[in-house]
This record gives sequence, structure tokens and C-alpha cells, in this order.
Amino acid sequence: MTRFAAALAGFLVIAGSAQASSTQAGPGADIAAPASAADAAYSPRVLVLDLDFLRSPDGGEVLTSDPEIVERLRNFADAHEASLVIDRKAVVAGAPGFDATKEASLYLEAFRKTGTKPNLRPTLLASLARMAVIDRQALLNSSRAGASLAEQIRTRTKNNEDAVRSESEDLKQERADLEYVLATLPDDEKSERTADLERREAELHEKVQRQKDQLKAAIAVAQKQIEDAAVPIVLEIMKSRGADLVVDRQAVVIGARGFDMTTLAIEKLDAALAHVDLVLDQAP
Repeated sequence: MTRFAAALAGFLVIAGSAQASSTQAGPGADIAAPASAADAAYSPRVLVLDLDFLRSPDGGEVLTSDPEIVERLRNFADAHEASLVIDRKAVVAGAPGFDATKEASLYLEAFRKTGTKPNLRPTLLASLARMAVIDRQALLNSSRAGASLAEQIRTRTKNNEDAVRSESEDLKQERADLEYVLATLPDDEKSERTADLERREAELHEKVQRQKDQLKAAIAVAQKQIEDAAVPIVLEIMKSRGADLVVDRQAVVIGARGFDMTTLAIEKLDAALAHVDLVLDQAP
């Protein structure tokens, strides 16, 4: 299982022989759940890949737009009889047995070295996966604890800005006044006043940066409290629904509402954790 707090990113779907024709919609769009869905609709054969191994040699973008790379991944998916290949960053929770990153990496490395399609003898076929969907951002932001944290962040940010506004405006005015008379000052006074102003400007900049760093650290601690409370709830619902994988809703282009467990997860999280405190390190 990937850590729930990990950054969540795109959802890569590569057509296997069983994939239906694609339908475009906005991220997380709903379609009405069918009265009785076939097992294939709820249990596709799935492979999970950490797409970071597809980054360009200079560490840049993931090469999923490279037609040759996409074709090799398509071959890899077909050989494993997979109808879905999912970026591991989009997996909120799931069994590790779906992960084929190492094998896919070796396969593509052989292709890069030889320029030809390697003989592919998959060590395992893709497993059938019952899937559920959760909106991770809604869980963290729309829950009572998340909403209380957001309000504290807004208040603290405003307080920090108010605390330095007067000093910042005074320094700006002093800078303008000094530049106005700078050409008329003796060299020693010019250097002394310029150095003193630059020192105080640097001190203010350090103060503002320290406030931002303290706030960022406090937010991370508070968010981890919410995530730590959310993880067992997600796993509990996942188990009760018999799901093998839970995917972030932001990665889903279109899906039946019956897959989504966000509302239930928020209700359970609200009952377990109604509030978190934003506690800043008071070190100078």
C-alpha cells in the first residue's frame, strides 16, 4: 500500500484487449451506476506502475507522451492481460501484489538499450481488482477537522501579514527617501545609510521567511494528524466493500457513483476527529 499522505498524481489508462471505447468527461465526472454491473466493470485486470521510472534521463517530465514508450507499455499491459494500468501515485490504498514497476522498468530498459521489442515472458498475469474511489482532497479539506485547519491557516496567514505590514511600508518609504537624496550625500554617509537599510530589509525578509517556514511546518503536522485518522477509516471501508484498490477521485475521468466512498469516509472521519490545532514552533 502506498502511504496515504503521498502526493497523488495522474491516472494512466492503457487499453488492453478488453477495454471498451473511451468516453471523455471532466475529472471525477459521474455516470449513473448500472442496475446490475458485470463483474468486468467492477473488477478489471489491473497493473500498478510507479511512473517515475519513465522520467527522462535529465529527471524531467514523465515520458508517457512518447509514442514508442506508450506502445511498449501497451505491449506490456497486453502481455499481462491488463485492461488498466494505474499510476501508483493515484492509488490511495491497495494490495502490493498489483505492482509491476520492477518488471516494467526492466522491460523498457531492455527496449532502450536494443531499440527492439524484447521477448516478454510475464512472471504473473494482472490480477482482477475490485476498485473503489475516494476524493482525497475532499476528505482532508471538507471534513470538520480539515475545515477547522483551513480557517486557522487563513487567520494565521492574515496575522503574519498584519504583523510585518507597518515595518515593510516604513522600509519602503525609507528606501524611496534615501534614493531621492543619495546623490547628494558624502560617500561615507551614503555607504553607511545604504548598508543600515539593507541590513534591516534583510532582517525583515528573514522574519517573513521564518514565519512562512513555521506555518508550513505546523500545517504539515496538523495535516498528518488528519491523515493518520483517515487511514484506518479508508482501510475499514475498503475492507467492508471488498475492494482491492482505492484510487484518488481526481485521477478518474468518468465512473459510476457506486464506486465513490468519499461521503462515508468524511462522515466517519468527522466522528473520529472533529478538530486539529495549528501549533506553531515558537522558536525565534
